[in-house]
Amino acid sequence: MLSGAKTLRQLDQGLSSVRAEVNGIDRELNQVSLALHANRHAQAQSLRALAEIRLDELTGKTFTGELEAADQRALALLEERRQAWDTLENDITAAAQALDELQNERVVQQAAVSDRARAIIDCEHRVQGELEEDAGYQKQLEAARQLDSIAAGAEQKAELAEQDRQEKGRPYEENELFMYLWRRRYGTPDYDAGPLTRYLDRWVEGLCDYDEYRVNYWTLLEIPKRLLSHAQTARSHSESALDELAALETAKAQAAGLPALQESHARAQADLDAIDDRIEQQEAAHYALLKQRTAFAEARDTFMMQGLQALSDA
Repeated sequence: MLSGAKTLRQLDQGLSSVRAEVNGIDRELNQVSLALHANRHAQAQSLRALAEIRLDELTGKTFTGELEAADQRALALLEERRQAWDTLENDITAAAQALDELQNERVVQQAAVSDRARAIIDCEHRVQGELEEDAGYQKQLEAARQLDSIAAGAEQKAELAEQDRQEKGRPYEENELFMYLWRRRYGTPDYDAGPLTRYLDRWVEGLCDYDEYRVNYWTLLEIPKRLLSHAQTARSHSESALDELAALETAKAQAAGLPALQESHARAQADLDAIDDRIEQQEAAHYALLKQRTAFAEARDTFMMQGLQALSDA
């Protein structure tokens, strides 16, 4: 089975081959285009000669002089076009070469990133092996597991107690007279009311048997609170144990040089990302040059358009 790096290298090599084939096809197309333009120019020359003969018969040299000037202008533009084409070909070759060099640089940098990643994995394996043989770490690990189990059990009990409170507390909470006295804190030191209100509240107490049910409802509310507090305390102890465990792991990793390896990998990855950005920019520049060459091959460049326009006007 191919590794990711080998597969990536093969893709890069395939891409370079395809790019070379495209460049070759573009060059062949341009040669055909140049031949076609030469034929067009030869036809224009023949038409000019015929025009000279005919115009000599009609009006003399006046119009043939204009045709001669237009022909010279077209030839000059074709020469400029040839020079521009040579420059463009050189630019395309240089851009393709720069792109190949960047691809090769990327292959080397990708290998460096892979090497650093493997070094991190190897170091982590060594650290894990040392931790498995470290009695102090294993003791702390077992303590953390027990505390986590205790916290999980306490949290489950607190959740069940809250569900039980909601179910069993519904009859109390649906009794408006009971809840009226409960909200006024009747029967507790916090109860505060005037003589008339106290007299009426005692009457309400008799109607709903408040004194009998108050303790039960208080107990029903208090149990979930205490279980939740216990669960929070247990979870805090569990997290403290996990923090101590993480501190032991960090110390062991630092002693093994893992942070330095991670920093080295991060720098190598950043360099690889920078190369990818440069490749993207170079590909865009190369593509722009290829578009210009396509315009030349299809006779859509400025020089050809101006030359044809000069001949057409004449």
